[in-house]
Amino acid sequence: MDISARFGAAHKAKVVQAWRESELPDFISAEEWPAWSPDLNPLDYNLWSYLESKVWATPHPNLDSLRAALIREWDEIDDALLRPVVDAYPKGLRAVVRARGGRIEK
Repeated sequence: MDISARFGAAHKAKVVQAWRESELPDFISAEEWPAWSPDLNPLDYNLWSYLESKVWATPHPNLDSLRAALIREWDEIDDALLRPVVDAYPKGLRAVVRARGGRIEK
């Protein structure tokens, strides 16, 4: 199972979708999200490069080895690495609001 399947499937479950619709009425779904919108996913600009450096430090003979390494390294991410990512998130949101949804520099 790949990382997107591991984490993405839970977000598509009917019970999760029903909760989101009732509790987050202003939520913008992926289908409604404009193509030009800035990507605010902290994984894209912080954690994937970290994971990549850890995972590729050792060659992998096959896809199963690569998947296992990704999952292992993901599970071992220290809170000290995550805290600045989480703390910076509101700043990024404010930048998007100031840019009126336009492009922002990260």
